[in-house]
Amino acid sequence: MSDVLVFPDARSAVFDLISGAVHDGHEVTAHYQMPVTDYGSAGGPYPLAVIEMEPGSQGYVDRTDRIVVTVYGEGSAPTARVAESIHASLVGTDIETPSGYLDEIQPDQPPHELSYYSETVNQVQFRVMVTTRPV
Repeated sequence: MSDVLVFPDARSAVFDLISGAVHDGHEVTAHYQMPVTDYGSAGGPYPLAVIEMEPGSQGYVDRTDRIVVTVYGEGSAPTARVAESIHASLVGTDIETPSGYLDEIQPDQPPHELSYYSETVNQVQFRVMVTTRPV
């Protein structure tokens, strides 16, 4: 018998919370990696959020995962406002999602703009810490 603890998938839970939600008047699509066109450039529809995971920490009772969300917008779209809205909607306690129960989502790094190689696409990134208990 194994003593390995199984935790909810924090990345999938954040995906569930973002995908299809409306922020600042725009429906946001969520992805696990940046969609690209046939020519290899960033693909839409915008705004879109790419959800990645960084190493976190695990104790005897709970686990904290770091989730990085990068929001992409087109041209002069209000990408920063969309990212701020997503960030504000995620933070909280006792969150139920189709992918599992989350004890808490805390802000870790506020939304901030990042440079992008194209003038037609802009990006804003933030990081949250997701705390869960074993299922």
